[in-house]
Amino acid sequence: MEFKVYPYPAYEQCTPFIFNRNSNSFQRNVVHRRRYSILSVGLDNGKVKIEGGLKREIVGYRLPNRKNLIDYLVKLDSKSDLLEYINNTYVLPTFSLSREEAFIKVTIRQLISAKHAKRLISDFIKEFGTKKNNLFTFPTISRLNRLTLSELKNLGLGFKSERILNGIKEFHKVDQIKGIGSWSKQILLLENKKNYSYYPFEDMSGERIRKMFNIDLYELSKTNRILAGDIYLYSVSFLENN
Repeated sequence: MEFKVYPYPAYEQCTPFIFNRNSNSFQRNVVHRRRYSILSVGLDNGKVKIEGGLKREIVGYRLPNRKNLIDYLVKLDSKSDLLEYINNTYVLPTFSLSREEAFIKVTIRQLISAKHAKRLISDFIKEFGTKKNNLFTFPTISRLNRLTLSELKNLGLGFKSERILNGIKEFHKVDQIKGIGSWSKQILLLENKKNYSYYPFEDMSGERIRKMFNIDLYELSKTNRILAGDIYLYSVSFLENN
């Protein structure tokens, strides 16, 4: 059984999680009350093993039900590579560890490809985060509060720079920030609930899954949103790794 996280790390050290080949686990550096530690997730005898700092933040994640996924695709008479991927892979969803992290990542993701968004998120973490334990942390609240418009624009964030600053300074008014529409609000809800059943399945990713695997997640979500979320998670993980 292969083990992966979603989103899968794109770069060493700078994405929220990186893959440690020595321990066969995914790790990220976290800071809590000014103390740094490594949060590690992996697979041990077929079960998810979580160790290190802020463990309590992810033990409550709702994990995908692989059996239901396999049964559903078998009933569809699916012979796709996706079914094989589900049979052979355990995918653990990962989420932001703060509302500020969630907001910044969803803002960066707007209107660009997933690959481009990963690079920008990684650049953001490397530029403004702190390197400890040979890993970068996501920038602390104090560092986020000191960000300037020029710093963000120099990173290549363009018009999103002002949006990010406004969100950090007035997070309680995030619904009123220009450019934070229904898609962004739904992703923020997903991050808050730590559950992919809240994903906006009618977006471009959902359409891509419909075309590639002949599964309409938007229609499925009307009757079984949890199943739709699990299919989405495994589908995007498959596409990300193939």
